[in-house]
Amino acid sequence: MVAVSQSANPVAYRHRASERGTAIFVVVLVITMLTGIGLFAARMTSSVDTATGFARQAAQAQGLTLYAGQLAADILVDQAAVIKDAMEVAASAGMGAVCPTNRGVTNTYCAYRSNVELIALGTAANQPLLVPQQQYSHGSLGPMHSLPTVAGVEGSMQLEFLDIARAIPKPGASMGSTSRTVEVPYEFGVVAWSQIRPAIAATSTNWCLSDAASTSANIQAARLYISVPRL
Repeated sequence: MVAVSQSANPVAYRHRASERGTAIFVVVLVITMLTGIGLFAARMTSSVDTATGFARQAAQAQGLTLYAGQLAADILVDQAAVIKDAMEVAASAGMGAVCPTNRGVTNTYCAYRSNVELIALGTAANQPLLVPQQQYSHGSLGPMHSLPTVAGVEGSMQLEFLDIARAIPKPGASMGSTSRTVEVPYEFGVVAWSQIRPAIAATSTNWCLSDAASTSANIQAARLYISVPRL
């Protein structure tokens, strides 16, 4: 008797090898997709936290800008005549302070009150403008970060008195007196700047210094027109 041996079907073997290669490719593809989804979710969470922090800083800076505008009105109550004279002298002499708002514009000058000057005014009146953040005190800008390596944030303000013009008297304003003098109201164009920045060593410094910590921050500005009944 002759025995006939049957060899494995080469076509079926090739199909099984092809299926194993396809399965490995699918598994690798699924793992790659899941890894990408996980990285995207982690990145989105970090981006949301960062955006929330930026939004908080923007809101704080906007409120600080309005605060600076109120300071401008208070300053004009006592210093309107001094500021007006300084602006007129600067315009006639072609010299004066160059503020960020009019930087690059020729023959335009302004009166300026820096953050250091504003802090000095508050200190002289025994009324600090902002209470700094501390470990057990929120201060004016809210609680500090829980990490010990984070020094917190601080606020910086500055005021620019850019222009002045005679204004129309407000209804009810005094137009004269027994000496027949007429009060002439003036309107000041003011730009109030504020900055929320990481706390640095000298909290009474001005904004946008060469120090990197003083420039990496949220800066807001507001244009105001403040009428002064008399100088």
